[in-house]
Amino acid sequence: GLYATSTPSKGNWLSKSVSTVDDGNISVVINNDSCRIEFNLTSKEQAKNKQIFDVLWNKKTDIEVQIGYVLDWQRKDGIKSSSICLCRPYSYLNLDDKENIFNFFLEDSKKMMDLFTELGSKLKLKSK
Repeated sequence: GLYATSTPSKGNWLSKSVSTVDDGNISVVINNDSCRIEFNLTSKEQAKNKQIFDVLWNKKTDIEVQIGYVLDWQRKDGIKSSSICLCRPYSYLNLDDKENIFNFFLEDSKKMMDLFTELGSKLKLKSK
């Protein structure tokens, strides 16, 4: 999968860069009561993150149709970063959710990486 070669961390997330988007990454995050996959814009320049977010926001319907889910769009005007998230109410504390979490992270993180890599290339979201 996407994170098979990742180095373990003490945090509750793993991230991979989206090569076609400036300071963009896909993260998988797990908490006690939920898990999510995030597309994050993390440039040190707030205006750059918001500009890329707004370009994607204008394609929101197309993006959600392509990914097959309604996403949680978080522009986060008060801070530098922005995120687009896919959330599920799966808990690692619930043994019955383990397979769902595994499949969610394995399949949907790849879908999100593929989609945002393609969009970054098409929409020219990477500085030269």
